[in-house]
Amino acid sequence: MLKSEFSRAIAIVQSGKELDLYNWMQDGMEVMDGYGLPDFQPVMVTIEDMARLIAYEALQINGELDHEWLNIIWSCRSRFIIVGEGSEECVQAAIAAQKSSELLEHLAS
Repeated sequence: MLKSEFSRAIAIVQSGKELDLYNWMQDGMEVMDGYGLPDFQPVMVTIEDMARLIAYEALQINGELDHEWLNIIWSCRSRFIIVGEGSEECVQAAIAAQKSSELLEHLAS
């Protein structure tokens, strides 16, 4: 996981978006179980999955984030491979597509 992806996941948590943690805890969280253990193998997750993990581990009742937990999650960043919408790869592809579109519009005018 890159710093930009981690920042996006934190921003989702701070935005107040409904993350449906209850259902995630029932069906989805298990791929991240034990992420802090030395023999944990990297897993592919989405930005929203990371946001859910951050909310589950670090979001306090007062709505603030526990920086100790954020540091723990960040220290395990190599165990998470971000895929899908919001991943750095997808963001760069979207930026490139936007630039191409703007260039085509400019050439057409």
